[in-house]
Amino acid sequence: MPPLLLSEDNVRSVLDMKENLVALESAYKQEAIGAASYRPKATVYIGAKHGHAMTHVTSLGGLKDPPVVVINIRSMLQATSETRDVHKLKGPGGTYMSMLFSGETGALLAMMSNGDISWFRHAGSAGLAAREMAQPDAKVVGILGSGSTARAHALAYACIRPLELFKIYSPSLEHRNTFSEWLNLKTGVQVKSMDNPETVVRGSAIVAACTSSRFEPLVKKEWLEPGVHFTGVQTGEGSMELEPDGIKLFHRLVTSFDSASSHHFTEPGHSPLRTATTDEMLDVFNVIPNHHTLADVLSGKSKGRESVDERNYYINNGTGVQYAATVALVYKKAKERGIGQEMPEEWFRWFQR
Repeated sequence: MPPLLLSEDNVRSVLDMKENLVALESAYKQEAIGAASYRPKATVYIGAKHGHAMTHVTSLGGLKDPPVVVINIRSMLQATSETRDVHKLKGPGGTYMSMLFSGETGALLAMMSNGDISWFRHAGSAGLAAREMAQPDAKVVGILGSGSTARAHALAYACIRPLELFKIYSPSLEHRNTFSEWLNLKTGVQVKSMDNPETVVRGSAIVAACTSSRFEPLVKKEWLEPGVHFTGVQTGEGSMELEPDGIKLFHRLVTSFDSASSHHFTEPGHSPLRTATTDEMLDVFNVIPNHHTLADVLSGKSKGRESVDERNYYINNGTGVQYAATVALVYKKAKERGIGQEMPEEWFRWFQR
């Protein structure tokens, strides 16, 4: 059967957060017993003129059930760590694509846009982490940010607890008001738009920092109340959302990955992106006494929380297993609904042997 081509609109039309959580949990549990695996994310930097580089980020992951392998590539123009420019620069459009293969025959099953897939696999993992790590009676969620990452995280949190309130903050009043209206409509949960980050963090049982790259920490350690579950998206040198001393307050660290990503350059003397997950970045978390992977927590090998007052931290970073779970789900739903376009037969034969 010819491979299926799925546009961003096709993908968006079939994505559902509850189904995504089920698919991701199955994938993580397979990972815990060696039935799912991935290659650590790798980034190739082409050029670095004026502090900019075209970055090509790849990841690879496979599952036993369903038997699939997924290759992802994300290409974009970004600022390198030597500059103080914004993280993602306006310029030529990049590529966000996933390729799905049969794990049994090696046949190409689908090629699809993975922008929305990336947000859903990312946020779905955070939702599963919060389910295990947040206080059982957590009813208030604080979200810093108002973009696609923040929106997807909010949807995931609404699936794992009977929430009563979302508090959100974004520097843009227009953005946070738009986000508030959208979130209330999507979830039915009360949403309050706050005018500063402190009021979002204080009093929230779950706090998600879903911001773009920063040079000054957004969250102060004195805002972190006992029992809080904190999710951080930005973790690279100079871009963490939490001030460094705040890390010492946490009792437990859970990560979606078990090793740092790799970085490769076409010009000597350049460093990874400020937001990159490197060994040096991970070293700052060594002050937290308990470290686990999300796969081990979801499989029951490790605990996500041991006391009411425990502060715990989830680093939300991407893996190929996440992509495999969500991409396979999108393919399944698209086939069921007859969505997408089959690759022309003559094109398909180019890839066969």
